[in-house]
Amino acid sequence: MNINRKKLLKEAKKLIRLRSVTTASNRAIAHHVGTLLKKGGFRVRYQSQKIGKIPFYNVIGAKGKGKRPLILMTHLDTVPPGPHPLWTKTKGNPWNPVGERNKIYGLGSADTKLDILSKIFASADMPTSSFKRPLIIVGTFGEERGLLGVRVFCKRMKGLRGIAFVGEPSELKWVHEHRGYVVLEISIPMRSFSRLSPSQKIYRMKAVGKSTHSSTPEKGRNAIRLCFDFLKRLSLQDPDPVLLFIEGGTSPNQVPAEAMALFAASSQKIPSPPHLHIEKIANRYPISHTVPWKALWELFSTVDRGIRRWQRPMTSNVGVIRVEGRFLKVLVDFRVHARDKNQEILAFFKKKTKEVLRHYRLRGSFRIERDGPSLSVSPGSPIIRLGRSASRKAGIPFRLTKKPSCTEAGYLWEKGIPALVFGAGKSAGNIHSPNEYNELKQLEKATYFYRALIETYCLKD
Repeated sequence: MNINRKKLLKEAKKLIRLRSVTTASNRAIAHHVGTLLKKGGFRVRYQSQKIGKIPFYNVIGAKGKGKRPLILMTHLDTVPPGPHPLWTKTKGNPWNPVGERNKIYGLGSADTKLDILSKIFASADMPTSSFKRPLIIVGTFGEERGLLGVRVFCKRMKGLRGIAFVGEPSELKWVHEHRGYVVLEISIPMRSFSRLSPSQKIYRMKAVGKSTHSSTPEKGRNAIRLCFDFLKRLSLQDPDPVLLFIEGGTSPNQVPAEAMALFAASSQKIPSPPHLHIEKIANRYPISHTVPWKALWELFSTVDRGIRRWQRPMTSNVGVIRVEGRFLKVLVDFRVHARDKNQEILAFFKKKTKEVLRHYRLRGSFRIERDGPSLSVSPGSPIIRLGRSASRKAGIPFRLTKKPSCTEAGYLWEKGIPALVFGAGKSAGNIHSPNEYNELKQLEKATYFYRALIETYCLKD
């Protein structure tokens, strides 16, 4: 099999240009992928789902007939791009694909639109008559907001049995274990407030963080946390700074790159730490309620201590904060070790949160915003033996690894479908960040692997 790199690059650029941020309809990219599948000889259908009034689509291509298909799944949605000026490689436009030597830059290049091209290129020239087991290629929606597409796929394909390989950037390693994922939404009432003292002035604060995937928060810089840490330091010289408003973050599975807050302080000299831009504004902001920032700072610190003391590794990320009417909404993302249970983690941190709020005479309400299961596949399982055999045939070293983030593979595994994660591209420090990229050589090698996998599992001898 020879791969036409020019054609691969051309199609990759088309996919990157098709905007598919997870909260907007993915109709355009789903139908584009459907067209590619039809050209490759697949039977194509769509699963539609309205969320609110917005339509979303899974696109499904099938070849061959029979039981126990090989399912090759890729999510077509992306996280929001964050501040456009930070996309320096794409001239400030995240959807402007730029090829540079062996790399292609653009939103979704690694996570994970281009993976579906490797799967289509690997199988497009295979005649249906050569299949002994069916092949199903699936492009899903809503992976970045709670595995929505794979949930719809499994619900509407009841009784489906087979094996699955889920595309995620793994640098051509086989992920057999990854963490669970749960997002807790905390709603806290704002405090009633009458007026500022004559000595208090209002300031606008803009925090500049560094976005990255929430499973590796240490590689980013959390703009929301910068705001609260500043207020804590300010309170050492100012008796009682008042937080009037705050908003930051766009998705709980991203370390927030930006946050904006309004606060009032009596101090004559306001410090200006790194990554914060602070300016005095006119005292005309209408004030009826304030944000209980001390309670939130204590809450975030309590979560940090709980994470450090937990018996197995896990991470958390304060991903979104916003004012809604008289309530403050906070989304906190937890990445749970494969041996721990999501509900166990939630119960522990809900208890700690209630203790902190009770201390500050506040009441909070809680909602599970997302809940994704972990993945744990035994190294001796049949699907790993299949992957090893196909990688040997493709000439790719077989390397098992673990992943700190959550994927659709965990949900498939929970539903009784053995699954592994594999794909081209770097994850840590690359995805959910400006200047995201993939390597063409890795995309080509992934194509060879998928070809070998299909030949090994699906084709007649």
